[in-house]
Amino acid sequence: MENIYLTPMTPEMYYDYFKEYENDPDLWIDKTKYTPYEYSDEKVEKYIQRQIDLNRITLAIMKDDEIVGEVVIKNIEDRKCATLGICLKNAKYKDQGIGTQAERLAIRYVFEDLDIPVLYADSIQPNARSQHVLEKVGFKYVNEDDDFKYYRIDRGVEKGCCVTQSSTGDMLSLWNYSNYDEASPTARFFYDNIKSGNAVFWSLQDRGNIVGELYAFHKLEDQDFADGKSTAYLCAFRINKEYQGKGYGSMLMNTAISSLKSKNFSFATIGVGMDEEKNRKMYDHMGFNKIIKDCFFDPCARDKDMKPAVDEGFILLSKEL
Repeated sequence: MENIYLTPMTPEMYYDYFKEYENDPDLWIDKTKYTPYEYSDEKVEKYIQRQIDLNRITLAIMKDDEIVGEVVIKNIEDRKCATLGICLKNAKYKDQGIGTQAERLAIRYVFEDLDIPVLYADSIQPNARSQHVLEKVGFKYVNEDDDFKYYRIDRGVEKGCCVTQSSTGDMLSLWNYSNYDEASPTARFFYDNIKSGNAVFWSLQDRGNIVGELYAFHKLEDQDFADGKSTAYLCAFRINKEYQGKGYGSMLMNTAISSLKSKNFSFATIGVGMDEEKNRKMYDHMGFNKIIKDCFFDPCARDKDMKPAVDEGFILLSKEL
């Protein structure tokens, strides 16, 4: 296959690129509104300025010495997350593996050159080709709405480790329950909220084995913890002992935080035991440095009547996202 590589897109390159550009019907949500692209210098100038105004990084996809497509890195949050966009110049370059190679190069560029650990992408619902390529290069399906499917890929601290969104079945297995009926009230509470979408289970995995866990609840009865709008609650943050002290905790926490920010949450809360000085320092380092209140009921631990369980006492901390 020809040499495929990425290089920064210059204004001069954009003018050449768009002279042969064709609108791709597969990228239109409503195909009845599809119109062919008509080149003009003014259109290109506006497009270039928009990329600049939005602080996007634009890269040309090169096949040997020819510009055949564009990669756009957008929604960039320094050393936290970004979103990938990709487009080929016209249909002539489809089904040659060019998009797959370009996405792999873009992932490496974001993870290594930009030092960003989380990369998002999306695809309109009918575009099965795009979804196949995203999954082929390692993106994981996250969720969807009427128009789009959403994906993410995470950089591992070491080869073989990654953070991923896990299922209710994964949670029951991790907690040593074979099914819902034999699970404890607390496990059933977590299960029900994950299933309904009110909670997300983030797991740290090493070659398919779960070695860490963290849960994000969007709304709880006590809205100081999570109100479903601006504040979400993080809990059950655990890493296997042999993986501690290697950056995996930060990796897991940063993934959960990035996801909450993408959902427009402004604050995250977390609880720490009143005598857990080591964990208090760790959370302070992560930015959880505002004390909300002392708590003596755990909103995510449930008693036999499925009510918040009594707790010895912990401090609710908050972090601005």
